[in-house]
Amino acid sequence: MEWVQSDILNDSPEKFCWGSHVAHIDPNAPTLFDKYGGVPFVTGIVTEFYRRVLFSPELAHYFTKSNTEAIVAHQIRFISVVMGKPSSFYTGRDLVVAHRHLNISNHAFDVFGNLMEETLLSQGIEDEDAKAIMAKVEALRQGLVVSR
Repeated sequence: MEWVQSDILNDSPEKFCWGSHVAHIDPNAPTLFDKYGGVPFVTGIVTEFYRRVLFSPELAHYFTKSNTEAIVAHQIRFISVVMGKPSSFYTGRDLVVAHRHLNISNHAFDVFGNLMEETLLSQGIEDEDAKAIMAKVEALRQGLVVSR
């Protein structure tokens, strides 16, 4: 049987085994979450990312009245899911509802995404893996961006 990368389920790069006529997820295939070391690694990424966000003149104002520690804790869980943990690991509010009041612009989302990608790469995430993670982040744009 041949192992290939696929985006079939949830736009995530999972390893599939193409048997007869059906694709099966290999339960033994490591996720990006596993590959990079789990929660300790994701915690490092998110901590560094929010350090950058809070120093960004274009993004810091979104967090002036926020509990940054709580946001970081939710983001650790969210990025863990993006990297392959089961969706039940994220216990935060619906992302659209949680961000609606912020009036996020396309430009702010771009800056946020650029900082995220820079952080991923600076923390040792391989290029292709960073692209897979960023594709999931980008998929959220339509629901989070309010002002075009």
